[in-house]
Amino acid sequence: VASAEPELYCFCRRGSFGYMIGCDDDDCAYEWFHLECVGLTPNTRPRGKWCVALCCITPGGCGDARCAACSATSDCGCGDCGGQVLP
Repeated sequence: VASAEPELYCFCRRGSFGYMIGCDDDDCAYEWFHLECVGLTPNTRPRGKWCVALCCITPGGCGDARCAACSATSDCGCGDCGGQVLP
C-alpha cells in the first residue's frame, strides 16, 4: 500500500497550515505561500490579485499583480526582489 505524501507548498516546502495566500501567476512553482513566509499577516495580506516577488520579476510573470516584497502594483524597483522592474 502506497503512503500518501503530503503536498508541499511555499519556499519552506512544508504542507498547508495556518493562513496561506495563492500566487496569481499561473506558472508559479510554489502556488501557495504561508503568510509568515512572505512577510504578511492576516491583517496585512493584500486583497485581490497578488504575486510573490519571485514571479513578479520573472519575464512574463503576473506584472498586474502585487509584488510580495513591496506590494507594488506596477513597475517594481523595491530592491527586495532583485532590484528588477516588471517587464
